[in-house]
Amino acid sequence: MGFTLVQGAAREAVGLIVRSPFRWIAAVLTFLVLSEGVMFIPYVGFLLKLLIGSLLAAGMIKLLEQAAGGEPPRVSRVFSGFGLPMGAKSTLFAGALIPFAAGIAYLYFRSGHSGIAYFFGNVLRDERPTPKDFQAFKTVMYTVATPLVFVAAAVVLNRLSGWTAFETAIKAAVRHWPAPSSASLRPPVASAVRPMGLRTHQAEFRRLVPAESARQLQPVDCGRFAREHLRE
Repeated sequence: MGFTLVQGAAREAVGLIVRSPFRWIAAVLTFLVLSEGVMFIPYVGFLLKLLIGSLLAAGMIKLLEQAAGGEPPRVSRVFSGFGLPMGAKSTLFAGALIPFAAGIAYLYFRSGHSGIAYFFGNVLRDERPTPKDFQAFKTVMYTVATPLVFVAAAVVLNRLSGWTAFETAIKAAVRHWPAPSSASLRPPVASAVRPMGLRTHQAEFRRLVPAESARQLQPVDCGRFAREHLRE
């Protein structure tokens, strides 16, 4: 998936949003308030942010799939990730926690306990890591997150879980590296947006998808096409 296809996907996603802008504003605000608000809970705030954010991101994907099918987006769909089976939830949690754990491990190796205390304390009281350390933490976390950006889409659109979801997502990210690497959004939001807006690129993806996967998935709309994209 080259940058041209990424741009085309982004244009189609924007087209979905402008049809019901106020509903999307409400959905995004719900996402941000809940995922960012829990961060202020002492000691477990960052972990809750990642866990809840991963479920809300799954809900955003479902919301986009609904809009791509021509239905008016319902803000309540943002919470649909909370109703997924436990196996699917665990996969989403792992996809969010693995990059965080990598960043924390690097920061601990670099600065010791003082470097990571902020993430497991009180963000309103404790001192943040130095700008240099904090930037290093984010760089490691986002680098590890890049090949996992399609995990949420694999769970929601392909109904996969466990290692199968990770394998499918990583293969899609490797084959179409500009898609995950070109986005500037943070992972939960980016993973909700990237799989959508792909309806116009079916011919290109049929060429790239192995024959066995192509037989299993017959894309008829944006959501199904995203599933085929993840089966490469």
